[in-house]
Amino acid sequence: MHYFINFKNYSRASINLYSNLTLLIGKNGSGKSNLIEGVELLAALAEGKPLHEMVDRGPLQGASIVRGGIHNCVKFGEQSFSLGFDGVIAFLGKNEKFDYRITVSVDPFPRVVSEYLTVGKRKIFHAEAERPDGMLNVTFDNFARGGVKPRKNLYGDKSIISRYSELTESNEAGDPDKKLKAIKLVGIICRYMQSSFIFDPDPKLMRDYVRSGQNTLLKDASNLSAVLQGLDWIKTVPALFKDKDQRSEGDYAIDRILEVVRQIPEEPFLKFDFITTQQMDVLFGIVVDEQTIDARLMSDGTLRIIAVIAALESIDSGSRVVIEEFDNGLHPSRAEILIKAIMEIVHRRKLNVLISTHNPASLNSLEADWLKDVHVCHWNPNTKSSMLTRLLDIPKVDYLLESKANLGDLITKSVFEKHLQPRFEEDKKAKAMEWLSRLGG
Repeated sequence: MHYFINFKNYSRASINLYSNLTLLIGKNGSGKSNLIEGVELLAALAEGKPLHEMVDRGPLQGASIVRGGIHNCVKFGEQSFSLGFDGVIAFLGKNEKFDYRITVSVDPFPRVVSEYLTVGKRKIFHAEAERPDGMLNVTFDNFARGGVKPRKNLYGDKSIISRYSELTESNEAGDPDKKLKAIKLVGIICRYMQSSFIFDPDPKLMRDYVRSGQNTLLKDASNLSAVLQGLDWIKTVPALFKDKDQRSEGDYAIDRILEVVRQIPEEPFLKFDFITTQQMDVLFGIVVDEQTIDARLMSDGTLRIIAVIAALESIDSGSRVVIEEFDNGLHPSRAEILIKAIMEIVHRRKLNVLISTHNPASLNSLEADWLKDVHVCHWNPNTKSSMLTRLLDIPKVDYLLESKANLGDLITKSVFEKHLQPRFEEDKKAKAMEWLSRLGG
């Protein structure tokens, strides 16, 4: 479970990303993007990225991980924000609950002010800032019997969890076997937090030639042409791939991508084509009526859909993928095609996918089984913060979903947000009484 405290417009929120498909819905500005940025920021912190590299450097210096940089992550009126991750993990022969949390302050400069990892009743490490210069006092478990746990001072410019091995190596006392198991445990937790592939495809960057031979899609999908070409090679160049003869038509990722995207335009695609220069740069295209239309002539919506499906088909099985506004630019009549394709890929490849949308057509395409993992981002005027509520936890949601309106229509009319307002029932009764009093003249 990822959780966020005083992060951007959230006082506190949590979301379970262990599900195959998690969907964030809500109005523009409701906080969907902030949650996604929180997941990405936690991954960067777990990796050991220094905080000073996360400041807003301006448009000429490249984008930060979060909009506005690390300084704009603290909720208005607060001094710091916290990001955390908890769950259950095997450690020392039994399954234990674990909780990891990192707290960052940005005044007068970005620094970690608190961080800990607990497993069961054991504190693997705990760090607190006791001086204003950014230095952390870190206490850690060396698995020795009794006595005072060792301490070490580390600068709070990056996470302690990314430097955990430094702690254990700095102290020779304790049980070496348990210390090694703790290092492996921390590594597993870090890898899980870092495993989120935050995918934000930018169509204008997909229209340029890129160097062939790339098989990992970048966050902005700028190398889409090379990745598609690589997937095509798996099918068409048998000398490079020994298992080609063991596959039938349709078993290749390139075929599955084509099967989905050819349903998007009015005029179906026949196949992918690739224009390669002498310098081995490539630009992909599609064949329509025996003519190649390259990426420079495709619409933003078509390019985004190709990129989304390519990302899900090319990433390692079991990965986690986060896609904001996955259906941006897609015509409503094609929304069902895309959402069902995503569901099929997620199930087949055992992916964990977090997507956000406010497209009514996509919401109307959701099957009943997927509603349990739909979350509504909404504003609470009492706490002056955004909140995250499971769709099925909304008051009287069964009645709302059984009404003639579809899910997308309910979102468009802000029905769920109205039911989530703190004084919804009181206001509803007041309006009824006012109506009755008018009838009485």
